[in-house]
Amino acid sequence: MSGSGIPASISVPATITGSPTIQTGSATNGQPCAQVSQAFTSLIAASDTPIIGASLGYQCLKSVPVDKSGDQNLIDEISEIMEWQSTLAYIKNPPSGYDNPAVDILAGLQNISDTVGKGGYSNEYDVQIDISNLLNKAYDGHLSYLSDIAGILLFGRLGRLVSVSHDGSAVPEVFLFEDLKQTNAGAKFTPSAVKTINGRPAQDYLNDLASQDGGFHDPDARYNNLFFNIAKQAYGAADQMGNFAGLTGTSAYDGDTTELVHENGTKTSIQNVAVVNADFTGVTNGKSFFDQFCSGGDNTLDLSSLVSGVPSSSASATAPTATGYPWPVHKTSDDIASGYFLNDTGYQNVAVLSIPSFMPVEEDGTEDFQSVVRQFLADAVKAGKKYLIVDLRANGGGATELGYDLFKQLFPTMEPYGGTRWRANSAFNAMGQVTTAWAQSKLVAGNETILEAGLVGTGVLVSEFWVNSSLNANNKDFADWADLYGPHVFNSDNFTSIVRTNFSDPFSVGDDEFSVTGYENNTNVAAQPFAAENIVLLQDGYCSSTCAIFTELAKSQGAVKQVAIGGRPQTGPMQGVGGTKGAETIGWDTLAYKAATVEMFTTTRASAKLLTNSGVDTLSNLTSVFVRAAGTSQGLAAAINYRDNLRPGDDSQTPLQFVYEPTECRIWYTAPMLFDPTVTWRGVYDVMWGKGQCVKDSVTNGTAAGSSNGHKKNAATAVGASSHALLGFLAVALASLFAL
Repeated sequence: MSGSGIPASISVPATITGSPTIQTGSATNGQPCAQVSQAFTSLIAASDTPIIGASLGYQCLKSVPVDKSGDQNLIDEISEIMEWQSTLAYIKNPPSGYDNPAVDILAGLQNISDTVGKGGYSNEYDVQIDISNLLNKAYDGHLSYLSDIAGILLFGRLGRLVSVSHDGSAVPEVFLFEDLKQTNAGAKFTPSAVKTINGRPAQDYLNDLASQDGGFHDPDARYNNLFFNIAKQAYGAADQMGNFAGLTGTSAYDGDTTELVHENGTKTSIQNVAVVNADFTGVTNGKSFFDQFCSGGDNTLDLSSLVSGVPSSSASATAPTATGYPWPVHKTSDDIASGYFLNDTGYQNVAVLSIPSFMPVEEDGTEDFQSVVRQFLADAVKAGKKYLIVDLRANGGGATELGYDLFKQLFPTMEPYGGTRWRANSAFNAMGQVTTAWAQSKLVAGNETILEAGLVGTGVLVSEFWVNSSLNANNKDFADWADLYGPHVFNSDNFTSIVRTNFSDPFSVGDDEFSVTGYENNTNVAAQPFAAENIVLLQDGYCSSTCAIFTELAKSQGAVKQVAIGGRPQTGPMQGVGGTKGAETIGWDTLAYKAATVEMFTTTRASAKLLTNSGVDTLSNLTSVFVRAAGTSQGLAAAINYRDNLRPGDDSQTPLQFVYEPTECRIWYTAPMLFDPTVTWRGVYDVMWGKGQCVKDSVTNGTAAGSSNGHKKNAATAVGASSHALLGFLAVALASLFAL
C-alpha cells in the first residue's frame, strides 16, 4: 500500500545556493523566541531563507513551558497506539543476533508520563524529544514520531563529510566532501582526513552521532547515512547530505559550530544553524510559541513561496539524465528507475538497473516504472548483456506493488510468498469480527473487489478486517475470521495467522489501476532476462520497507547475491538491508480513521458494545496526537510498523527485522566513486565475476536464506504489503537544504 498518510518531507526548499544570510546572537532580554521572530521578519523581508544561529533557536525551544496535563493525555494516546506496533515484544526481548539493546516502549512512555507528573521537566521541548528518542530506540524506520515543537526550528550543519578508502583496500577515512569535490575538479592540493570533531576522535564522535538515527537497525547503515550519497542526489532526495547535516527528530543541537581538526593540523569550522520553519510573526516568548505552534494544524511553511529564487522541494525531475549519472538507456521521468549499459573494455556484457526509490513522484509513476524496467530488460537481452547489477543504494522503500513487480519481471515464473501478520490485540479482533459480519450480511461475494464491497470510509481502506480479502499461508481462503485472527503465541505475545496477498485483487495489492507483472491483465510477460547467478544487488544498508521486501524475494526465492558498500571503518561483513524490514506502515491518524470507519459497520447493539469494550472507541476518538504530532495536509508525522515480514519454514516466526543477514561481499567507497557511479559498478562486477577483492573477512556463504539466527532454514521468502514510512523524517527535510 503506497499511501501511509505521512508527508514525505517538511515543506522546506530542496537546495539553497550561494551563502545564506544567518542571523546569530543570543537572548539578552530573556525572550529568545522574540529574537527569533525579529530575525524571521527581517530575513523574509530581504527574501533570504530564515536561518538563524543554532544556539538562539535552541534557547527559544527551551523556553517553551511544559503542558503537564496535555503531555500526560498525549502519552496515554501514544501508549494506545503502540499496542498496534507489531514488533513490540521483540523490541523488548530481541532474539540473539539483533545488534541493538532491548527497549520496553510502554514502560518508557509511562516513565516519561510519571516524570511530567512529578514536575521533572523544565520545558516542553525536552518532553517531546524524550518521547521521540524513546521510539527511536526501536531502530525501526516504520516507527516514528515528530512532535509539533520539533518541526518548527530545524537544526543542521553547513557542511558535508564522506568516508572513503584511498585505494579500495585500506580502511576508509573521513574527509570533507568539499575538499574531494575540488580535487576531483582538478584543484592542486592534497585533502587531509578529519582527525577530531569537537575535540573528540572523529570515529567516536560519528559513531555516537549515528547511534541517534532511529531509522536503521544496522550500525553500518546508520554510519553510511551520515555522509553524502550520489544515489540520493540522483533523484533529488532531500537527505542527500546525510545526518551530519541534519538529524532525525531527536535533539540535533550541538552548539553554534562544529570544529574539525585534520590529520595535517589544519582546522575547519562548520556553522551549525536552525532553519525557522514556521511563521514567527507575533511570537514574543515561550508561552506565545506554544499557543501559536502547539495547538494543532499545519504550522510549517512553504519557504519557496516566501523567498525569491528558492526552488520548491516538490519540483519533479525533468532532466534527460539523473543528477551525476551517465546517459541512460531508459529512465523514468522522476529518476527512480534508470538503466545503463557499461561500455568500458572488459565490461561490455554488463547492464545496470538503478533503483534509488520505489516511490513514484508523478501521477502515473507506477506505470512508468513498470514500463521503463520492462523496456530496459528487453533491450539488455537484445543487446546480449550477460550480467545485471541492480543498484539499490539509497532506496528507502515506496509503493509495494513496484517491489513485487520488479521481482516478477526478473523472475516471471516464480510466485512470491508474501507472508505477513499483525499483532493480535483485542481491538483488531473486534474490528475484524464487526467488518466481516457486516460484509457477510451484505452478501459480499469473495470475487468482488474491496471497493465494491464498500470497505472504505473517510478515505481509508479497511480491507484487512474482511476475512475474504486475504489468503492464508497456503494461498487458500480462510475458513472464517477466527481462522485468520488466531491468535498464535510467539515471544510471549499474540499474533494473527500468516496472510498472503491476492495479486489478482487490485485492492489487496493497493492499486486498482495497476496490475503487477504476471497477474490480471498483465499476464503476457517475457522470459526470465538474466540467470540468477548473473544478477547481483548493490546495497549500502539504506534499503528499507519495499526495498527490503524486494530484496527478500530476490535473494531467498531468486537466489540472487548481494554486495554491500561502505559502512563503519572496520573489516568484516555488512548487511545490505539496514533499514526496516517491516511489511507495512501506517500513520497514527490512519489507524484512528480505520477505527472510525469500522464503527460505521455496526449494525447491532452487540457489535457496538464489542467495539467499545475492546478500545476501538478510544482509537477513533484520539485528540492529543492530532494536535501535537507535526505534519502537513498529507497527514501526521507519526507512524507504526503495522505488519511483520516472515520467512516460511521458520517455526519461531521471528520477524525479519530481527534476523541478521550479511551480504556475500563488501567493498569500500573510493573518491572517484563519489562522482562517477560507473566506477562503483565496475568495482561490483570485479568482485562478483572478475578478479576484484572483497573487504577482508567480509565474504560469506550468502545467508540470504541459509541462516536466520539459528532458526529453521528455508530457500523461500516471506514478505508482504508495505508503504514507505519516514526514515529520519527531519533529516529528509533538512539535509539537502544545506547543500551549498
